[in-house]
Amino acid sequence: DVPTVHPVAVSVVRRFLTGVFEPLSASLSMYRKSAHAGYWRRVHIRHNENLDVMLDIEVHGGVDAATTEAAKQRLVHALGVDAEPLLVVTGAGVVRGRVVSLQWHEFSGTNNSAPSDLPREVLSGSATLTERIYHLSFQLSPTAFFQVNRRGLVALIDKTREAAGIASNALLLDICCGTGTLGLCFAPFVDS
Repeated sequence: DVPTVHPVAVSVVRRFLTGVFEPLSASLSMYRKSAHAGYWRRVHIRHNENLDVMLDIEVHGGVDAATTEAAKQRLVHALGVDAEPLLVVTGAGVVRGRVVSLQWHEFSGTNNSAPSDLPREVLSGSATLTERIYHLSFQLSPTAFFQVNRRGLVALIDKTREAAGIASNALLLDICCGTGTLGLCFAPFVDS
């Protein structure tokens, strides 16, 4: 039974729609790619096992400074670190999630997403989300290349380590591998 939309995303989207989009919908519409028009382009949601949530809001822009500021204030009020906790419905019941990072950027290009190096403005919280794998902590930006399925990643690491039969005298190279997750997780088992 694999849900197509994670319960954290459902909670965030509901809060966004009722607390941000609906009150501002008369002046700020959803972006329509076919027309290259509208304001709200994307809400990128990342979360960790503790239900700490990072949101990266992408807007098309093209509105005056007062309207932009009103949108930012609505976002902080509805989804910032001091907002009500997110209620996430899971198979085990309702649990609370919390936004730890709310970021914002404007992008007016025609492709599906902004370049990863486009500067973000932190509206509330920190610029990163902390993800823990074994004894390691990773500080993730909104565009970091990192496995989103934490349980799957841990299983992959365990099975790979077992299948590879890594000896303590092995030389470990982790080249062009995103954040270096696999190499860092294997490092305690090798000399170099």
